[in-house]
Amino acid sequence: MNNILRSPRDLAELLSGRTLPAAPLEALVGPQRAAVLRMLDRPCHAGAIASGLHLTPSAVTYHLKALEAAGLVIRERVGGKVLVHRTGRGTRLLGLYETS
Repeated sequence: MNNILRSPRDLAELLSGRTLPAAPLEALVGPQRAAVLRMLDRPCHAGAIASGLHLTPSAVTYHLKALEAAGLVIRERVGGKVLVHRTGRGTRLLGLYETS
Protein backbone atom coordinates (compact mmCIF):
# COMPACT_ATOMS: atom_id res chain seq x y z
CA MET A 1 0.00 0.00 0.00
CA ASN A 2 1.33 3.46 -0.79
CA ASN A 3 0.88 6.57 1.36
CA ILE A 4 -2.54 7.43 -0.10
CA LEU A 5 -5.71 6.13 1.51
CA ARG A 6 -8.06 5.47 -1.40
CA SER A 7 -11.04 3.87 0.27
CA PRO A 8 -12.69 3.18 3.62
CA ARG A 9 -11.20 -0.31 3.40
CA ASP A 10 -7.68 1.21 3.22
CA LEU A 11 -8.45 3.18 6.38
CA ALA A 12 -9.81 0.07 8.11
CA GLU A 13 -6.64 -1.85 7.23
CA LEU A 14 -4.49 0.99 8.51
CA LEU A 15 -6.40 1.18 11.80
CA SER A 16 -6.32 -2.61 12.26
CA GLY A 17 -2.54 -2.61 11.98
CA ARG A 18 -2.49 -5.10 9.08
CA THR A 19 -0.86 -2.62 6.71
CA LEU A 20 1.06 0.51 7.52
CA PRO A 21 2.25 3.12 5.03
CA ALA A 22 5.91 4.08 5.20
CA ALA A 23 5.03 7.52 6.58
CA PRO A 24 1.56 7.20 8.17
CA LEU A 25 1.44 10.58 9.91
CA GLU A 26 2.35 12.31 6.65
CA ALA A 27 -0.37 10.31 4.89
CA LEU A 28 -2.88 11.50 7.45
CA VAL A 29 -2.06 15.21 7.85
CA GLY A 30 0.46 15.92 5.09
CA PRO A 31 4.24 16.35 5.28
CA GLN A 32 4.33 20.02 6.33
CA ARG A 33 1.72 19.60 9.06
CA ALA A 34 3.46 16.46 10.35
CA ALA A 35 6.72 18.44 10.50
CA VAL A 36 5.00 21.23 12.44
CA LEU A 37 3.61 18.75 14.97
CA ARG A 38 7.03 17.18 15.42
CA MET A 39 8.64 20.58 15.89
CA LEU A 40 6.35 21.54 18.79
CA ASP A 41 7.93 19.58 21.63
CA ARG A 42 8.02 23.03 23.26
CA PRO A 43 5.87 26.05 22.41
CA CYS A 44 7.37 27.88 19.46
CA HIS A 45 6.82 31.17 17.66
CA ALA A 46 5.22 30.84 14.23
CA GLY A 47 8.19 32.68 12.68
CA ALA A 48 10.56 30.06 14.08
CA ILE A 49 8.40 27.34 12.57
CA ALA A 50 8.59 29.09 9.19
CA SER A 51 12.38 29.41 9.46
CA GLY A 52 12.91 25.89 10.72
CA LEU A 53 10.82 24.30 8.00
CA HIS A 54 11.84 26.71 5.21
CA LEU A 55 8.23 27.79 4.66
CA THR A 56 6.79 31.25 4.10
CA PRO A 57 4.92 32.81 7.03
CA SER A 58 1.67 32.60 5.04
CA ALA A 59 2.21 28.87 4.42
CA VAL A 60 2.79 28.31 8.14
CA THR A 61 -0.38 30.27 8.96
CA TYR A 62 -2.32 28.14 6.47
CA HIS A 63 -1.09 24.88 8.03
CA LEU A 64 -1.54 26.13 11.59
CA LYS A 65 -5.17 27.06 10.88
CA ALA A 66 -5.85 23.51 9.70
CA LEU A 67 -4.04 21.95 12.68
CA GLU A 68 -5.90 24.27 15.05
CA ALA A 69 -9.26 23.39 13.47
CA ALA A 70 -8.43 19.73 14.10
CA GLY A 71 -7.61 20.48 17.75
CA LEU A 72 -3.95 19.53 17.34
CA VAL A 73 -2.38 22.93 18.12
CA ILE A 74 -3.33 26.16 19.86
CA ARG A 75 -2.12 29.55 18.64
CA GLU A 76 -1.73 32.39 21.14
CA ARG A 77 -0.76 35.96 20.35
CA VAL A 78 2.04 37.18 22.64
CA GLY A 79 2.89 40.78 21.86
CA GLY A 80 3.49 41.02 18.14
CA LYS A 81 4.19 37.30 17.68
CA VAL A 82 2.14 34.12 17.64
CA LEU A 83 3.17 31.36 20.04
CA VAL A 84 2.09 27.86 19.01
CA HIS A 85 1.48 25.00 21.44
CA ARG A 86 0.78 21.37 20.57
CA THR A 87 -2.37 20.22 22.36
CA GLY A 88 -2.76 16.98 24.28
CA ARG A 89 -4.65 15.62 21.28
CA GLY A 90 -1.76 16.59 18.99
CA THR A 91 0.75 14.94 21.31
CA ARG A 92 -1.32 11.74 21.48
CA LEU A 93 -1.68 11.65 17.70
CA LEU A 94 2.04 12.15 17.24
CA GLY A 95 2.71 9.41 19.80
CA LEU A 96 0.54 6.95 17.90
CA TYR A 97 2.66 7.31 14.80
CA GLU A 98 6.11 8.00 16.23
CA THR A 99 6.11 4.78 18.28
CA SER A 100 5.05 2.61 15.32
